[in-house]
This record gives sequence, structure tokens and C-alpha cells, in this order.
Amino acid sequence: MEKRIIIFTDLDGTFLDHHTYSFSALEAILVRLNKLEVPLIFCSSKTRAEIEAVRQKCSNSHPFISENGGGVFIPKGYFPFPLQRGMRQGEYVVIKLGARYAELVEALREASAAVGASIRGFNDMTIEEVARECNLSEPEARLAKQREFDEPFYLLTQEEEAERRICKAIENSGYYCTRGTRFFHILGKSDKGKAVRLLLSFFLRVRSSLVSLSLGDSQNDLPMLKETDYAFLVQKGNGEYDREVLKEMPDITLAPAPGPQGWAYAMSDFLEKLAFG
Repeated sequence: MEKRIIIFTDLDGTFLDHHTYSFSALEAILVRLNKLEVPLIFCSSKTRAEIEAVRQKCSNSHPFISENGGGVFIPKGYFPFPLQRGMRQGEYVVIKLGARYAELVEALREASAAVGASIRGFNDMTIEEVARECNLSEPEARLAKQREFDEPFYLLTQEEEAERRICKAIENSGYYCTRGTRFFHILGKSDKGKAVRLLLSFFLRVRSSLVSLSLGDSQNDLPMLKETDYAFLVQKGNGEYDREVLKEMPDITLAPAPGPQGWAYAMSDFLEKLAFG
């Protein structure tokens, strides 16, 4: 039986260029994947609205995972069986794995006050500030502010001990702290790995023979990278690899370039080695 490939990918700094958010370097490989009918699943810290914009640009019609595993969005009728855990929401069946956004904002404020580590989160920032901090246009920043399951934040001090204290306080309050390409994130007991595992279980009900692959560049991608048969760590913009991922997965395959260039190299190499396409 021919195996089916399924790909899970981070967006910022991986599928999308860290500075320009472009994926133009991937046009040829995306055509190839489309011919092979490979499901390409975006698994990002971005909001539903942001991911929908990327999906539209690259004509992607597959399920996606928003806000570090907080929400799993599956187009209605995508799987030939009912999704008992999901609720209908517009054109999707949505499975919510994350905590409510208001709870996260309050928990972050309490953790910050408890340890005396000043922070600034998206909830505190104007659309103009988000645009400036993330190198986005104001319409794009407005999409980034539409958060449901995850609060990005940064520390107002460069003290390393402050990073440890705030993350410890968040975890002690029953939430989870992780770090992405640009920001720290507070979220509930959800992560990219749990969401990927759930979607894989659905795909396996359709076809029992699957080859899964994931690509990411940061600590928050680690749970996702651990869930797939193959995993690639993409270089950060400065040419380095995420230390936390390397510590947890020292044998992970390294893509020898940042962003979309590294993504394209990893994917081409993967397809050649497995003799697909």
C-alpha cells in the first residue's frame, strides 16, 4: 500500500521569512506537494485570522492549528466521519484544546506581579505597537490581535533570571510558558504536539499507512517536532539553531538555511530520500 505523506509546519521563521513574511521561495516545492496531494497543515502561534490569510495566499484548503495548539480548525466535510469533539463554527468544525484568552491575560498579570518581572503582552499593546514590534502592516496587526487561546508577551528587562522566574510562576499557576520566534507565550494545557497527535489520529482513520513530517525553528515547535516520524529544525535568521530544541532532540535533522530557504531544502531532501515525486 502506498504511504501518504502529511506535513505539519510552523509559519513565522519557518514557512514564512522572519522579516518579510514571504514564502515566495517555496512556490516550486508547493506545486510539487500539490501534485502529490500532500496535506500541508499549518501549526502556528498565529491566530485563526492570520492563518486564514496565509492559507488564502497559497490556496491551502487543509485543516490548521492556531495559537500553539489552542484550536484545531477542520473544514466541514474534510473527514468522512463525524468529529464528536468538535463544534460547528462557520465553515469549520473547531476543536478547542486551549484555555480562554481572558484567563491567560489575568494569569500572566498575576505571575508578573508575583515575581516582580514587568512584561508587556499583546493585550496591553495597541494595533500600532503590534505592527511595529512584529514588522506587520496595521491590517495584519489587527488580525494578530484577534487572540483566543494564547497571549504573546515580552519581558521589559534583559535579566535572564527574570525569564526563569516568570516562566516558573506561570507554570505554578497551572499554565504553560514557551518561547516562539519573537515572543514568550502563555497558554493552557495545550501545545502543538497534542493538536498534531489529534489530527494524525483522524488522518489514520482514513489511511492507516502514513508518513508524517514536521518543520519548525523554535522552542514552541518542540512538542510538534516530537510527534512526527521525521522532523526538521530550520535555522533562525541569525544562522543559529534553537538551543532548547537541540537539547531535547540532539539527533534532529537540521535544515542548512533559515526560513523558507531551509524549508525548501528540507522538503526537497525528504522527498528525494523517500523517492516521492
